[in-house]
Amino acid sequence: MSHVTTIDLVINDLDALERAAKVCGMELKRGQTTFRWYYGNDPCKHAIVLPGNTEAYEIGIVQEGATYKLLFDDYRGGHGLLTAIGERGETLLRAYAMERVKSLAQRNGMMLTTLSPTMVRLTPVGVPAGMAGGPCSVDVNLDDIERIEVEGLGFTGAACDQAMGPVEQALGIQTGRTNKPDYGVADFSQLGR
Repeated sequence: MSHVTTIDLVINDLDALERAAKVCGMELKRGQTTFRWYYGNDPCKHAIVLPGNTEAYEIGIVQEGATYKLLFDDYRGGHGLLTAIGERGETLLRAYAMERVKSLAQRNGMMLTTLSPTMVRLTPVGVPAGMAGGPCSVDVNLDDIERIEVEGLGFTGAACDQAMGPVEQALGIQTGRTNKPDYGVADFSQLGR
């Protein structure tokens, strides 16, 4: 029927990061080559700033191959920075992951349903009903941003892999996978129709 994967979030889409920064009341400055922190300025490829707060520390976006690393100083709350992004940056990272999921849904014609502030459901269009007769879907749980969970519901075997693969790739690196007991169960409900 389905499986559950855990994912380490990877930052590799500046457009999604820019939208996420806006969600947090911040602004991504492409081409800003230094970011402010306690000891002054350090080099970066781009930066995220808190508009209207000249005291706030900034987030440096450092390129590492095809991905980006976010650097920031949390001393004294970053002088307002942590209010916007969360104590460990989790608010910004969650917004980034949500923007990646929204983009994927749009590109693939999937219906996106918000289940809670940290959980969404993607429902593929044109996928046959699942074993229980209900719609197949992929739930993305962003509650713990350090351990994103993606769960397939209603699929059988390889259909689950096909539906979840793009979601997993959009978010990052798969770090774990658990097949549900009915993952290998064949669905014969469509035979003879």
